[in-house]
Amino acid sequence: MLDTNFRAVRLISNSHISCLRIFDANQAIVNKTVINSQFRLERMSALEFLRRAIIIPLVLLLFLTGLFTPPAKSASIPDELIGKWEVVEVHVNTNYGGAINYGWDAPMLMWRIFDFRVNWIAGNAPEIYRICENPKARIIPITVDNLLKASLGGYSADSDASPVLDYQLGLPAGKVVDVTGITCTREPWEAGVGFEDPAFPSVPRGAWIFFIDGKKIALRWYDQTILILTKIVPGTAPSPSFSCFHARPSAEKAICRSHELAGLDKSIARAYSLYLAEGKQIPFDTTENVRRHRSWLHERNACGGNGACLAKTMKNQLGWLSSLLN
Repeated sequence: MLDTNFRAVRLISNSHISCLRIFDANQAIVNKTVINSQFRLERMSALEFLRRAIIIPLVLLLFLTGLFTPPAKSASIPDELIGKWEVVEVHVNTNYGGAINYGWDAPMLMWRIFDFRVNWIAGNAPEIYRICENPKARIIPITVDNLLKASLGGYSADSDASPVLDYQLGLPAGKVVDVTGITCTREPWEAGVGFEDPAFPSVPRGAWIFFIDGKKIALRWYDQTILILTKIVPGTAPSPSFSCFHARPSAEKAICRSHELAGLDKSIARAYSLYLAEGKQIPFDTTENVRRHRSWLHERNACGGNGACLAKTMKNQLGWLSSLLN
């Protein structure tokens, strides 16, 4: 009986010791877990401090100076860009003394039409020779001044000159805009537009666009020009240089039905008016060229309602009149 009791007491003691060992082991695991958690928290706090105190301010500084831009988003043409747009202003560098092909509000570019669609982009500006197919947009935020410095000749990243002022855009130089670069199948839209500054590698090549406000866009174009365009509201009637109410020849009626032809008509009228004004100011004899222009009107009317014929003869006449301007 005593032996049995002794074995029972011994069994209870051994069980108690095992429980103590298990408790000690669990406590060690808990302590280790707490220590590891504290280490991770301390490490996380250090990383968070590094991110907040150094990385974020550095990225913000680079972004504001235009030397860093976030990754571009690639997508279809923005919905607000879809539709027909008309050139209403042509801006050039007013502080540049060299020879350029286009002057301020040059008739060759004024009232040209750019048609943006989901699957293509077309237009009747002189430099457009083919349709841009399968356009994709890349949108990059950047300040206006840095965008122009990166895209226009005569400027650099550290230039003191302000292209915003030189081009008289009427925008704050530090205004951040979402510039849209467009790729047509495999190459930038109008890749031959010109200058790219390697100091701004993220700025789109070729022609780019940004919204000035809800009604106007700025478009980088050839010969170091910036075009300002407004959207043509669907259903708006074309407005040539003459009154469509009094249109009689079928050619004039066709012009009154087309924004592209109406724009060409206004450009021709403007170029002709500028030529006559120069003739009086310089002065020089305009008699022969006035006769030639009036004779051309008969050639235009001979096209009748043929839009392709009208577009061809009107572009040729506009090119000739523009070549007469100083």
